[in-house]
Amino acid sequence: MVCTVHGVQQVSSTAAFFNEIGSFFVKPQEPVKTCPAKKGAIWIHVTDDSGNDVNDVLTTVNATKKAEHAGITIFDQLDAGPYTAKLETLPTAIAKKYDPPGQMTDPVVVTDGQVTYVNFELKRKKWKLKVDVTSATAGAWPENEVHLTLPSPLSNASGTCNNAPWSSTLEGIAKVDGDATASSDGWDLVEQPAKVKLDPGDDRAVAFSLKRKPWIKFLVKKKLDNETKVFSKLNVKAKLPGWTGPEFTTDRTETHIQKLAAGTGEIEAMSADESWEFESIAST
Repeated sequence: MVCTVHGVQQVSSTAAFFNEIGSFFVKPQEPVKTCPAKKGAIWIHVTDDSGNDVNDVLTTVNATKKAEHAGITIFDQLDAGPYTAKLETLPTAIAKKYDPPGQMTDPVVVTDGQVTYVNFELKRKKWKLKVDVTSATAGAWPENEVHLTLPSPLSNASGTCNNAPWSSTLEGIAKVDGDATASSDGWDLVEQPAKVKLDPGDDRAVAFSLKRKPWIKFLVKKKLDNETKVFSKLNVKAKLPGWTGPEFTTDRTETHIQKLAAGTGEIEAMSADESWEFESIAST
């Protein structure tokens, strides 16, 4: 007799014998052994708090083993009875990304013919991303807000440099993989967008450098009768000598005040709010 699960159980046969007086008889067959019941098993599944499988973590029941499948370690052919499933100390590479659960052991009872499922859930550590924005134009900083365009699921952010570098620090646990960039009106990004890839426990920094776009610089002359005149807002609509482009129009408000003494001066502006005599034009 051969059990398809447990192999050979008994070999039995029929034999004929003669007794002392020459009579023939048949020896009866022995009873067939009962196929033993299937034993139980414990499956230990290691995941993170988002439900993803975590491999390379040691677990113990009646031996210490690694996962044979995605996050799952199988302990089979166990006799019925109580057992203790244990999560061993996390390897260094795993510990950098995850915190262990509060309970590292789980007492369970195994039943013949059944699989007992045990789940150990690891907590993802927060990643940290620092973003620095600096100026590549000596002596100048973005006057307008700097906008950070960040990959999903991060939210875009903005801030001001205030004549100094601007930094923004973000924390989170959701996986991030994509491009990030910085922008500000009147400024160009020196380099291409940066690749941002963040896994649990990462601590990374990304730096962006902005360069001011060329300004139109007018050399102007106006007699002010030896007085100092202060301009806080400059507006113009004029055809400019030396300017081959279209008529130049702007109502830009300067964030800094330009002081012009009597005589000839140089202003970084698009225009003036009075009639000016333009001597030259250049970009800088």
